[in-house]
Amino acid sequence: MFCSFKSKKLAAKNAIALHPISFAQFTHFAMVSFVVITNVVLGLICLRLAQTLWALKLKFTKIASSTLAVEQYFYRLLYNAPTKLDKATLSVNKARSGYQGLEQKLQKIQKFVSLINLGQSFWRQQGIFNQVPGSRSRKSGKN
Repeated sequence: MFCSFKSKKLAAKNAIALHPISFAQFTHFAMVSFVVITNVVLGLICLRLAQTLWALKLKFTKIASSTLAVEQYFYRLLYNAPTKLDKATLSVNKARSGYQGLEQKLQKIQKFVSLINLGQSFWRQQGIFNQVPGSRSRKSGKN
């Protein structure tokens, strides 16, 4: 069990010495290293892409919720529009028929006024309205 100093020195020298590797072992090590590094780089690229897609998903979610809120607002706003338009159309038709009735009455009144004006002008030409009050009774001899 006793080892000499020389044997310890020789054992340490053999342990420290690098064993030469063959070209096949070197290429195998290089290929494995390349594959591992490539996988790490591709993994980082995919991670960045996943972060970007997640951010886009959040933006699209906000846009979709805003669009949905606007659509619901306009739905509530315009839901009763057809019935209100029907009521407004009926009101307009009633007002139009009332206006047409008033227009016919106005035309009758205008005809009546023009007839009165025509009669008045006729009576003026005849001189009936030009007499002084009381003068008619003198002509007839009653006084």
